[in-house]
Amino acid sequence: MPDHAGFAAAITIRERVLSEALLFAYSRPSFSRDLVIPVVGTGPAVLLQAFLSPPTVTCDATRDAIVVGVDLPGALTINEPTGVETHFVLAHVDIAVPPVFTLEKGQLTLSPAHEDVKVVVWSYTVVGGGAFKPATDAYLRSSVMAERLSETVQLALDADLLPGSLDEDISIRTADERLLDKSHGGVVEDPEALPLVRLDDGGN
Repeated sequence: MPDHAGFAAAITIRERVLSEALLFAYSRPSFSRDLVIPVVGTGPAVLLQAFLSPPTVTCDATRDAIVVGVDLPGALTINEPTGVETHFVLAHVDIAVPPVFTLEKGQLTLSPAHEDVKVVVWSYTVVGGGAFKPATDAYLRSSVMAERLSETVQLALDADLLPGSLDEDISIRTADERLLDKSHGGVVEDPEALPLVRLDDGGN
């Protein structure tokens, strides 16, 4: 197998393992899926009350990041000087997490600096009729809004406020240290023996 093909296969396997770990955490009864998100930052008050749909995980080589994507159906409210507007939306957000790991006692932990975790995609579709005023809609779709959402995620990480297990680090536990990064030319020797990925649930 060519080196680049082996590397791609290894990335695909790791991506799958990360995704399955995240979905396992999501499936726990203790995991909170109903979110109330006051968006921090300078500007009009914005509130998203939404259901957290099952997340997806993508290893994005272009961004050099692990990208977690979630759909957020719910109510989006903005308090402008001209008045309060609320509409039901299907929102989507992609959060880029730098692949920074630490190793301790045979366990790899995904532990990037919180300020490096960024919202890289933010979008929404209004459902159920109606629409935001044009100026309001333009603001809600702007890069400023994405930056405010990034600040919100970073603050939640700092304060351990993310739902359920998402406020814990993603860990890769290994039974054999040689499996951490022992591959030849990007080809994993034993794909089935790849490390298990665990999302801690705070003891639940």
